[in-house]
Amino acid sequence: MSEPLTPPAGFDHLMVPDTVSALVDPSRVRLGVWALLDHLGIGVYTGDGEQVLAGSEQSENDFWLYDFEVPVLERMATAASIPFSEYADYLRAHGVTATVEEILAGYASAYAKHPDGYLVQFLAASSVQFYGTPSISPLTEWLLLLDATVSPNGQPAQGSSLAGAARVTPAGLRQGVPCSLSGDGRAPGFGIARSESEAIAIAFGEAVADLPAQAMLVANAIEVSLRSGPSEVHEGHDGPGARESIEATAQIGVFPLTVRCGLLFNNLVGPNLASLRGPLAGVTLTWSASPAASGHGTLDLGEGAAAGAETTSTDRGGRSHVSFDTRQEPSKGKGDLDDLTASVFVRADVRSALLAAGASRLLVALVPSQVPVQGMATFRITWHDDSQHWTGTMTSSANETVTADNIGLVCSGTWTTALSLTIATDGNITGTAVAAVDGPPACRGTPYTAQMEVFRAPVTGSATDTELRFRLGTPSSYEPAGSGDFTALTATIYSADPAGATFTVPITSPGHAQGAQPLQYGDDATGKFTSENAIVLDCQTC
Repeated sequence: MSEPLTPPAGFDHLMVPDTVSALVDPSRVRLGVWALLDHLGIGVYTGDGEQVLAGSEQSENDFWLYDFEVPVLERMATAASIPFSEYADYLRAHGVTATVEEILAGYASAYAKHPDGYLVQFLAASSVQFYGTPSISPLTEWLLLLDATVSPNGQPAQGSSLAGAARVTPAGLRQGVPCSLSGDGRAPGFGIARSESEAIAIAFGEAVADLPAQAMLVANAIEVSLRSGPSEVHEGHDGPGARESIEATAQIGVFPLTVRCGLLFNNLVGPNLASLRGPLAGVTLTWSASPAASGHGTLDLGEGAAAGAETTSTDRGGRSHVSFDTRQEPSKGKGDLDDLTASVFVRADVRSALLAAGASRLLVALVPSQVPVQGMATFRITWHDDSQHWTGTMTSSANETVTADNIGLVCSGTWTTALSLTIATDGNITGTAVAAVDGPPACRGTPYTAQMEVFRAPVTGSATDTELRFRLGTPSSYEPAGSGDFTALTATIYSADPAGATFTVPITSPGHAQGAQPLQYGDDATGKFTSENAIVLDCQTC
């Protein structure tokens, strides 16, 4: 068996501000983690039951840690933050019915009653917020879970359906060699939320109270990392472009070869996982690319991946390989060089891998669905762009005339539409239109709903050397909700053709297009919608 870890010198002198400072200083993280455990009264023991750090534990059935779990906490202290909502989702998946806001309020209320508690002061010094949409480190997530699910060592269970009962051990989980553990008689520094916030704690029965915090450590003990290369890829000129290769690796590197005592590893992890070191097969990886990258290539999850698939699994070597394949340039090598920074992300679910490696179903059920991933696949995509970018406005005056005797409504108004168009090498036009009405419409009669003020629509079309032809497609949004257009502009654009009327704008000089186009729908017998539309566009890159 490997030599046990030993606490660094001076850890017992660190108080709250110094502990927080140590946890954000990479060179002092180990010192800070040991100080945190010491102040919370969490004992640390080897797999043989040898005491490394005395805590508030009075027997094996109290909460304590193995020495080889401490490096997991060190890694969690320096891992990327997660939204608090992810942690709230974990609680809700295990029976907490409170909303995210109610869970935040539950913690805030519990800690307000114990302002002098070390954990409360530690969270405050760490700038952990219990309102809005905060983010928390994985270490903070573990501390909050520990505090909400584990009743204080040496005290009766509170805040659960078994309140007032003695601390118990799940039936059938006591086989194996017991540990003869005894701390130094101090009071525990955790269990505040467990005791004070029934809305959070009641979902975790006493039989599994210690296990969620242990399960989270087991999950975080699996190191999932990303690396990719090369750092720059170029789109192809005569076919598909260069490929960014991405590799994810999963491994366990902290468990010892033998664990001779203790509830968790005797009963819930099993001999296979307890002796597992190195690569881990069967970790489920869910891949996605940044939105900016998706227009310049596709993710290739490898041979055999189904169309539209998003997941892969690590192989026996603990690896999974994917690639981001860049497209062929529309300009085929012509035009100015452009670039963007692209990213490929992965989410790691270790539950199936743990189950296959020998962990019990009870433990796996308490493992978070996602674990932190180290690193990120970030690379530069370059391409040549000879597309033309045109911007301009369409100024419209529109009116609705209803000639039927029983209505007699006449409204008119003016609009200004901002146009942004891109003309690709092949002449295809894409872009956007944002139309805004210039004040309330002038009506004889009373409109029966509010006047539409803004609508946004995609633009498609084609261009030649002499003209631009484009449509305003179905609006993607309009404001305010539930409003209608009484000026008739939208009616003249969409009534005759739901795909949108075609606007034809002559190119009157290089880089300049200008024209006017009237639209009309309906007739004089019952009423008609008309609009006069003047369009001016200029090329910004010609």
